[in-house]
Amino acid sequence: MNVPDVSLIVPVRQEAATLGRFLGSLATLEPGPAEIVICDGGSTDASPDIVRRWASVDPRIRLIEDADAYPGRARNLGILAATHEWIALTDAGTIVPPDWLHRLIEARDRSGRADVVYGTYEPILESPMQQAAALAFLAPARLDGGGYTRGPSTASMLMRRSVWDAVGGFPEHLRAAEDLVFFGRVARTDARCAAAPKAAVQWQLPSSIHAVFRRFRVFSRHTLRAGLGGSWHYAVVRMYLAALAAIVLALVHSPWWLLLPGLGFAARAWIGIWRRRPPAGPAIALRPETVPLTMLLLFVIDVAMFLGLLEWAWGRKKRYEAT
Repeated sequence: MNVPDVSLIVPVRQEAATLGRFLGSLATLEPGPAEIVICDGGSTDASPDIVRRWASVDPRIRLIEDADAYPGRARNLGILAATHEWIALTDAGTIVPPDWLHRLIEARDRSGRADVVYGTYEPILESPMQQAAALAFLAPARLDGGGYTRGPSTASMLMRRSVWDAVGGFPEHLRAAEDLVFFGRVARTDARCAAAPKAAVQWQLPSSIHAVFRRFRVFSRHTLRAGLGGSWHYAVVRMYLAALAAIVLALVHSPWWLLLPGLGFAARAWIGIWRRRPPAGPAIALRPETVPLTMLLLFVIDVAMFLGLLEWAWGRKKRYEAT
């Protein structure tokens, strides 16, 4: 059974390792969308071939290929090609439960007049690294719509096509943070929003320190390009400037000043771990092996943020010199 007025849009790029698992989960949706539009943004791996194989047995699946598309452009191309009023969004790195679309539609219909429905996501925790990653940077869960939600996120949402039209679509020049810009634009319209805490997809977290570093280096640079650096970069820069001041005081006054940055970083880590603990309880947050790994990831994220900041500043300098 398919929902006659819903198109599902999925951006894809270099997802060969997880794409089969993701498409297999879409096949279990009950009900499913009337069509599934997958936009490949220039993959050089087997992603397009995997989609074509699935499309050969599922006529709802359509593949759109673009030479080099960031996620925002891929979503825009998919929505432009969609033929239905309601647009569902998720990401190729997720696993979608069978009742996911039903839960989004249920929240839409229950609210009566919703234009946008935000679902949620929960991390896949298959290793200590993924557990630490969840505690280091996952959005905290909060009560909304009668249950716990994270986000909003393009990993789980449903909206009228007119909402996408009204805000001018997703920014196409950003590799990351394009969703944050989009959500900000939606919040400034009169679109009516509803929460669907039961529409939860499973989200794949990075499984290595290098993957975390690479992700946040890109996120840092493009968050600044999006004009959203004030909520992250400034706070971290201030923290490290305070630590530098404490180190200087330790050199000229007393070594006891070195306790200040250490205690500050530990307090920051514990506060973050507690805020991001799973809604069901703090069991993961209190595992002995998780805390030091989470603190290491926080430091790695800080280093990645600073490198992204420098790359962004250098890029601005080069653009200024070129004008």
